[in-house]
Amino acid sequence: LKGTLKSFDATQYGGAPLLGLNGLVVKTHGSAKAGEITNSILQCVTFKEQDINGRIRKNILSSAEQEGM
Repeated sequence: LKGTLKSFDATQYGGAPLLGLNGLVVKTHGSAKAGEITNSILQCVTFKEQDINGRIRKNILSSAEQEGM
């Protein structure tokens, strides 16, 4: 149960990614503590290393092509 609840704990992630942008944006709550800010920065680094924007773009284009758009 602790593991499941931890997956819903915003302090573990720091923020939420904003999709549909050409850059990296992670929205963090205004009252975030230092640990949450750190996790937001680490989340951005992970997104950049994994080319999340490129992967999302590729999947959207692939889906559009499959649907004949």
